[in-house]
Amino acid sequence: MLCTVATDGAGASICGLASEDGAAAEDGAASAPTGRRGSPMDVPRGTNVPAEIDGISYSGHAIDEMQSEGFTPSVVKDAIYYGREAVDRSGRIAYYSQANNITVIIEDGRVVTVSSGELKIR
Repeated sequence: MLCTVATDGAGASICGLASEDGAAAEDGAASAPTGRRGSPMDVPRGTNVPAEIDGISYSGHAIDEMQSEGFTPSVVKDAIYYGREAVDRSGRIAYYSQANNITVIIEDGRVVTVSSGELKIR
């Protein structure tokens, strides 16, 4: 089985199971456990592989962190589009969303980590 990620007409991410030939799985949509702010789930490093979701490239680590904290791709996208931007000497960009109290770090065009609170970069 493969997990395929797509978006609906409203831009929400949808993950469904499919067989190797692309046919939908009989058991319905996939569901992965997630943590939540204040009660994170332990997601071992390397659990998730890099992926592109709704036009944004994510490292496996970033997806691990999102799963651990319960951050949805729409919250990350909101931070990137509307958050306060800071750039460090190496070119990494941090976007802090005060509305959602998260920081998204982008390096070489890819989201490399997502964290609760405001992270300072130098």
